[in-house]
Amino acid sequence: MTQPISLPRSTPEAQGVRSEGLLSFLKAVEEHGIELHSFMMARNNTVIAEGWWAPHHKDLPHMVFSLSKSFTATAIGFALTEGLLTLEDPVVNYCRPDLREGLDEKFHRLKIKHLLTMSTGQAKEPPALQSPDGDLEKGFFEEPPVYEPGTRFLYNSVASYMLSVILTRVTGQTLNEYLKPRLYEPLGITEPVWDTCPRGFNTGGWGLNLKTEDILKFGLLYLNKGCFNGRQLLPSAWIDEATRVQITNGDDPSSDCAQGYGYQFWRCRHQAYRGDGAFGQYCLVFPDQKTVMAVTGAVLDMQSVLNLIYDHLLPAMTHDSPLPETPYSRELQNTLKNLSYAPLKFMAHSEREASLNGQSFAFSANPIDLRRISFSFKENTLALTLEHGQGTSVFLAGREHWSCFTLPPLRFSAVVVMTLIGVGSYTWENDSTLVVTLRFYETPYHLTLRYSFSACGLTLVATPNMSIEGNSFFSFDAVQA
Repeated sequence: MTQPISLPRSTPEAQGVRSEGLLSFLKAVEEHGIELHSFMMARNNTVIAEGWWAPHHKDLPHMVFSLSKSFTATAIGFALTEGLLTLEDPVVNYCRPDLREGLDEKFHRLKIKHLLTMSTGQAKEPPALQSPDGDLEKGFFEEPPVYEPGTRFLYNSVASYMLSVILTRVTGQTLNEYLKPRLYEPLGITEPVWDTCPRGFNTGGWGLNLKTEDILKFGLLYLNKGCFNGRQLLPSAWIDEATRVQITNGDDPSSDCAQGYGYQFWRCRHQAYRGDGAFGQYCLVFPDQKTVMAVTGAVLDMQSVLNLIYDHLLPAMTHDSPLPETPYSRELQNTLKNLSYAPLKFMAHSEREASLNGQSFAFSANPIDLRRISFSFKENTLALTLEHGQGTSVFLAGREHWSCFTLPPLRFSAVVVMTLIGVGSYTWENDSTLVVTLRFYETPYHLTLRYSFSACGLTLVATPNMSIEGNSFFSFDAVQA
């Protein structure tokens, strides 16, 4: 079993960073309404700031989405070092025999390095993620190249999936299994979970779940040119190649999505680079400042977080030698310890609460197959029992406190199955309106449920923190069963 490895800690000033800048960053995050879940910063291989916005906490992994791609590239780096493949290898050499016939000629010129640099020649990302049978490999080859491979950048998660397929066919191990002795154990990353497609391959371009400190350690491995804890895990030449510009991806000088792309790493302004994932998951490396930052969150405007880092944190680390401690040092530690998202505040009592106890309501036909819901109030905790097409889920919500719950595995697509854990809180807005907030704290998602009761039943309006397929809310009607 992998043993955890704890990084050394010190104050920001001891590593030449002004706590005032960190405080300014945290204040700006709050003022801009940016929802972060965690933040860690290391300089000189030493953690100088770390905080989790409760109910998120340091011991729980978080979905990292496309930050997974940087780990997939790292696995390719190990395989390259071990002589198991080369970046010039044609991709068709590794694809299923039944998929090789009749391929577009450009596919025969597609190489592993083109998968790494998102330059497959396809004009749009293959729609394989929507495949009802989850055959992502087949879906990849059903989108023929329009351009010569290696000539144009197109962000392509299925290309990253193909890297996982190739690695498994070369090694006989899944991507996650292959990385365990080479990356996870040396870094002290314990039992990471990575989604698997129906054909047994780790998804590669997404699906990895990591603790914030795991992300930070990964960044430190790259900052230190493949060395961690005095042990050279990857050649420094691989680190240099993976993180330099391999292909251009735009010409907007103010955008960190247009500074060039490496091997599943983005180049940034200020000579930095990063792996990142949807909704605010970042591993940021600043070589000139000997600094790494790990961030998780629920952010739609990914650039906004980077801008605040550049505006507030970069100016705070202009010194190489220690600085004198200031009152800001203690203020920063107190601020980091008390980061939180509060449960709903008590607003009103409702006479309906007692009569609702044990009551069940049947939903009208709806596209997500909600069938029945019942309510149970006990000792300032609400249990919502929801029957749906995949079974039964029970959500708990506390009055002025968070109550924890764990849901059974739920299938969201042919590729995505999730076991959600979370917390909930509730209040009555008035005598006939019950409001519940649910936070799934290993994810960027949370949900506000507003139940409006009437003589004939209820209307449920569900509002996610991030719109789904363009919908900012969903409404469902139910009658008393």
